[in-house]
Amino acid sequence: MTSIDKIAGSVTLLTAMTVATNAMAGGPDWNIFRPSNTGIPGEAVSFAEFDPSGQLWVGARMGFWGRGGVGVYDGQNWTTHANWETDLPSDTARDIEFDANGAAWIATWDGLAWFDGTNWSVFDSSNSPLPANVISHVKLDQQNRLWMTYRSPTGSLSGVAMQDGHSWTTWSHTDLGFAPSIVLGGLDIDADNNVWVGTQFAGGMVKYDGLEWQMLNASNGHWDWSCELVTFGADGHLWSDWGGVRRLVDGVWVSMSNLEGNHDYSVISPLADGTYWVGTYGGLVAYWNGSSWDISPLGGQVYRIEQDAKDVIWVTTQYGVYRRESNGTWTIFNSNNTGMPENFVYDLTHDSQGRMWFNTSEIGTSSLIGDTWTNYSQHNGGAEHWPFGSESAEVIFEDNSGTVWIGANGVGRLVGGVWEYWDHTNSNLPGGQYVAIGQDANGVIWAGEKYNAIWRFDGTDWERHLFAPYGSMNYVRAITTDHNGTMWVGTEAVLHQFDGTDWTFEQIPGLPHTFEALDVAPNGDLWVGAAAGLARFDGTTWTSFTGEINALAGPWVTDIEVRDDGLVAVTSVEWFSRGGVSIFDGTNWTTYTTNNSPLPHRQVEAVGFDGDGHLWVGATSEGVARILIGESALHGDVDDDGVVGFSDLLAVLAAWGPCDGACPADVDNDGTVGFSDLLVVLGAWS
Repeated sequence: MTSIDKIAGSVTLLTAMTVATNAMAGGPDWNIFRPSNTGIPGEAVSFAEFDPSGQLWVGARMGFWGRGGVGVYDGQNWTTHANWETDLPSDTARDIEFDANGAAWIATWDGLAWFDGTNWSVFDSSNSPLPANVISHVKLDQQNRLWMTYRSPTGSLSGVAMQDGHSWTTWSHTDLGFAPSIVLGGLDIDADNNVWVGTQFAGGMVKYDGLEWQMLNASNGHWDWSCELVTFGADGHLWSDWGGVRRLVDGVWVSMSNLEGNHDYSVISPLADGTYWVGTYGGLVAYWNGSSWDISPLGGQVYRIEQDAKDVIWVTTQYGVYRRESNGTWTIFNSNNTGMPENFVYDLTHDSQGRMWFNTSEIGTSSLIGDTWTNYSQHNGGAEHWPFGSESAEVIFEDNSGTVWIGANGVGRLVGGVWEYWDHTNSNLPGGQYVAIGQDANGVIWAGEKYNAIWRFDGTDWERHLFAPYGSMNYVRAITTDHNGTMWVGTEAVLHQFDGTDWTFEQIPGLPHTFEALDVAPNGDLWVGAAAGLARFDGTTWTSFTGEINALAGPWVTDIEVRDDGLVAVTSVEWFSRGGVSIFDGTNWTTYTTNNSPLPHRQVEAVGFDGDGHLWVGATSEGVARILIGESALHGDVDDDGVVGFSDLLAVLAAWGPCDGACPADVDNDGTVGFSDLLVVLGAWS
């Protein structure tokens, strides 16, 4: 696999976390992760272009969220520049051009942006002679002058502008000879430095010879049809969609071969050998080889067709970037397989291999290790396996052997990168959503279906259990097992216990129902979150934290996670009005909300600590936040037994040397197990 092939599998992100701000004076830094700042920054792609150094630049946006930007791929890593965390002025980046110094000129719908890899400059009607801010096309001529088309948001004003590095020149639609309502189409420059501009929904095109603009329409031997596409091919001729695919040869338009049927062409890409590619608004990509058409229905409007330095064809569509493989198949790269795929995150956890897992409402599940995302869904272009009929992933769980389990509209476990799964089609499990998974003291896996009781896995199939005599309340919400081997199951009405033989239930003072979250602390205490607050059980006595309800962000606890050193994190909400994450150090509570921190949404669903002790929060529809609150006091507990000791020392010595992938013994995460890791273990010895 070459480095470029990695783009569709596990993808490395160079800057996936660029929002780092103090929550308050002296507070921790935060990182916000969203699809719009990881990988390709949106599901609607507008361009994909290679810069002079061979890096791929992709413009994309997530229209509903008003977020987007440009993702840059160097063959191994993605760097993403999103409008909400850089000076890129708009979520809509429509075109890009690279100057002689390698700087990018980006046409956006709120001005012209310049980026040299470090610094940004933005030109718009407030600080330049640009009459309007919607920039659709940019092109450099042989004198390094930048040409662009502009228009107002309403379309009442449009024209062409040129910037030569010192001054601006602008031509309005009337200067070009068009009516005020004209919408300009493509822009290109020929070998003689003539500038050509097409139109949408109007007759003709215009040509600028350095002195004046000339109209090309029926009055001088051309057509009155719209000709949005203006492209100079590798053959040196002007190509357009003027009544079909046409090429201008010695002043005469020659009709080329066209696709059968009525197709509106959105792009024409001629090659040096006289063959050419076309794309349509309906999602067809076709290649004319001189005698016949090779047609591929990719779907979504086709924006660009480019041939790179290795003669590989790249196609930009509304739904992603496609690469044509040597066998004629297509590989798609999009926001679902190059970064964080979805804003809605409902569950997250950290596994023993160092991966953070995120379950989403519509795009399956994803793992992140270091800066590398691996996404499992139906929309990832086949990059990773996803067997479920639904892509709403409810819960993620790692068992004692290190196997990752997932609950969706069935239950699955990840084995060798492939999901083994059970649902109503191949097992006793009924149809529905599985929202809780746990493991009992005997190593048996249990799964809770949202409305259909709890199910026990016998290694082959599943059998249903009722909470006799409490079987009428079957809404399972959480499962965990304490240090004494008792399995606890939170449901809508009752907190159940299972000792391996019998079911009983607990009544907790102040927490009458709806037991949402369970976790066991390193000292064996059970923490319980419910709709009415929080409680702790030390094996003998229940301690209710309902008195501290004002310390929490809201009364309804949605998740609990206890760190190796006993630090407790709780997410809670009060309906839709407020919510946040609270941290308890055994004495004091610290709560972060949207009012006092960069927490991106007041509704929070999930919380978890990573291997470095940092806290991750699922912020419902606004992605994931990571709070850099420092390493766990048990940093150095390589075997994760709750004690830093001789077994951890042996584990470091056994793994000595370079680390391939996730290495628990690589305590300082420098890629090598060595003397520095040994010092960490000795320093944390307990």
